[in-house]
Amino acid sequence: MIDGEIAIVTAADADVILDGLLIAQGIQITGTANITLTLRHCTLAPWLELESGEPKALANPAIDWQADGNGRLTLDHTITGRLLIHPSVQIAIHDCIVDALADDQIALAASADGGQAAGSVTIVQTTVLGQLHVSAMELVSNSILTGIGMSDRTQTGCVRFSYVPPGSRAPRRYRCQPVLSLAEKAKELKLNSVENLPATMRDAIQTRLIPQFTSRRYSHPGYCQLSQRCTIEIRQGADDEAEMGVFHDLFQPQRETNLSVRFDEYLRFGLEAGITYIT
Repeated sequence: MIDGEIAIVTAADADVILDGLLIAQGIQITGTANITLTLRHCTLAPWLELESGEPKALANPAIDWQADGNGRLTLDHTITGRLLIHPSVQIAIHDCIVDALADDQIALAASADGGQAAGSVTIVQTTVLGQLHVSAMELVSNSILTGIGMSDRTQTGCVRFSYVPPGSRAPRRYRCQPVLSLAEKAKELKLNSVENLPATMRDAIQTRLIPQFTSRRYSHPGYCQLSQRCTIEIRQGADDEAEMGVFHDLFQPQRETNLSVRFDEYLRFGLEAGITYIT
């Protein structure tokens, strides 16, 4: 554990790798040279816990990238708070949680108010609690964005098998929620467009599809775990019918199906079995 802030001054073509660290006060990058920063299996605490038990956002972002040289940031199996990243930096986020504490707070941008876009981003099997403002979404796949995502460029990139909130500005989407469910409902009613759906019906579908979590509290056992109350379109909405978000690779739906099949094969005649969730 590093009980403080990490300060990195860029050097020409430097390659920095942080692996398996708990960093209490975040990382600040300054300088003008190119640098590649990789975080694997790290935790940058999203917030401090007050004596009352309530969370308080850190004064500084988890990663504050002020260096204006071209760079690359890779987050792999990492929990982090909000990210303020210079527009010249390419960002790749895989199997992570990015937590801004609330859906209307900035999770990823270049400025604290979200007015300036971060660079191009790739997000795979990740849960983002908060808003994004980036120059381009090169790829968003099997992920959940709880806050509005804004991409300055929509003619490049792809968002697939992900939850993207209404009001977001993103490139072309493939089997994303709630757009997919709205389109299917419009087709079922033989309407020409989603816009022709009654407003009450459209709102009901969008509300039903909002991802629900066991807990959104960092350090809780069920942190960012999809709740059993969460709709099946999210819990089995990834490209391989696993769940969207950071716990995709648990393959929870497939494990439940396999267990049910084994019950049918080996359970004695006249008995019934079910699954009871303990977490």
